[in-house]
Amino acid sequence: MYRQELTRTAKHGQFHKCCKNGSIQLPPIPEVPEELKRIFRQPTYRAMSRKLNHALAFACWVCHEDESLRGRFSAISSIRVQGCAYMKIGAIKPLDPSTRDKFIQVFFNSVNEEESIRKTASNANIDLNDKNREWLTALHRWIRDNNPIYAAYQQTNDYVGDDNNVNLIFTKHVPVTAEGDPRTYSDPNENSGVIRLDNELGMIIDSTHAECGEKYDHDIVVKKRGQRLSTIRFDHRLKEPLMYPLLFPHGTPGYGYGIYFHKRVSQRQDGTTYRKRISAHEFLKYRLYRRGTETRDMLLLHGRLTQEWILSSYLLIEQQKLDFIRSHQKELKADKYKEVKAALAANELGISGKHVILPSSYKGSPRDNIQRYCDSMAMVRELGKPSYFITMTCNPKWPEVLQALPPGLKTHECPDILARVFKMKLDALLKDLLKNNVMGKVIGDVYVIEFQKRGLPHPHILLIIDEEDRPRTADQYDHVVTAELSDDPEIRKLQTEFMIHGCGKRCY
Repeated sequence: MYRQELTRTAKHGQFHKCCKNGSIQLPPIPEVPEELKRIFRQPTYRAMSRKLNHALAFACWVCHEDESLRGRFSAISSIRVQGCAYMKIGAIKPLDPSTRDKFIQVFFNSVNEEESIRKTASNANIDLNDKNREWLTALHRWIRDNNPIYAAYQQTNDYVGDDNNVNLIFTKHVPVTAEGDPRTYSDPNENSGVIRLDNELGMIIDSTHAECGEKYDHDIVVKKRGQRLSTIRFDHRLKEPLMYPLLFPHGTPGYGYGIYFHKRVSQRQDGTTYRKRISAHEFLKYRLYRRGTETRDMLLLHGRLTQEWILSSYLLIEQQKLDFIRSHQKELKADKYKEVKAALAANELGISGKHVILPSSYKGSPRDNIQRYCDSMAMVRELGKPSYFITMTCNPKWPEVLQALPPGLKTHECPDILARVFKMKLDALLKDLLKNNVMGKVIGDVYVIEFQKRGLPHPHILLIIDEEDRPRTADQYDHVVTAELSDDPEIRKLQTEFMIHGCGKRCY
């Protein structure tokens, strides 16, 4: 933690952003053995961690991707996601033996381990050299021997008989008592019911030939034999261990709605007490903040795989916000907006489908963008045109960034550190501009933060200066703005290193 991130509510400050001053306490991620840590520390592993994880994953996430952001030479590693994100999961065995195995199916349908390693490397497009073969073998053996999800797959695969209706169920909510879920607590000695595999994770085998209808609503159903990939909602608590077995090798559950609660007790207006649910946003912030040790920060040491996990977690946060807006249209009084009433009167919305109106409180929505634009134009109309346009780009060589980097990692592998240090630097800049008035008395300001296509954030700041301090002559502008190299050797070195563009002919 940085000192600037402390809240000012207490005498010495408290940590609020990571854990709400201790109200949020999630179970720790179990420590991985040294044999896996030796692999995770390798720079080559971090560069290909996504491929290795996908080779061993039980499921994957899919979304509609707009490839127009890749750039002219396909050098920019950026994607644009449209619509909802879903998780795809397949059966343990394909109906047709000639069908190509997907995901973890390879390890249950191969003659020996060597064949399974060769197949999974081909599926994940991994060059099977000696090092990659050694890594895949070591990672698979450890997951096979220690991951409870793998054990559930193995027990379902070994279930007596080749009945196609045998299902492995991952329940969305774990029953608290034995009477909570009759499916989970049937007698395992009876071959006609369901068999409980893991109470903590909520995994059961169902051999009652039940179809995936209301009985398994919101649960993950893995068929013993099947042909197609099943689409699963993105907010299941076992989404993360199923998709990221290298991040959660012990099968540790991820975020689930109504699974985790605040430690601090809240009080309702009628005097009753309750504990608030931990949101997906709070869950991700808790996991993203570094604790300073390799064991506690293992989630953040996997390079590109860590960044994919952050992206999928962010999509879950946005999906939860949109689901809330969709189900609370009456409370938001969306049908009372004058633009909506005018569109209904003109029949511009049409009559097909259900219309969901995004309020201005949802960041990035059309209503939010229009409201911010109108506020900015009203400010200019009232206070006058801006006097200064200021930008500040995040510098990956800031001392605060380099000092916080874990051993062996580079700045592009730690976007969380870059974002946190940039926020502190931006707050310091705004304090100098708006409170200390280093450019003159500011009577109006507006700024927006953008992320460059290489991931570095930077703000665009407009300042409206008071009439008395506003520059008017060329000499006054030259006093605050310069486009020449400094005579000071230290400043000149910084200018030549960070302020002169020299990428050559190709500029992405």
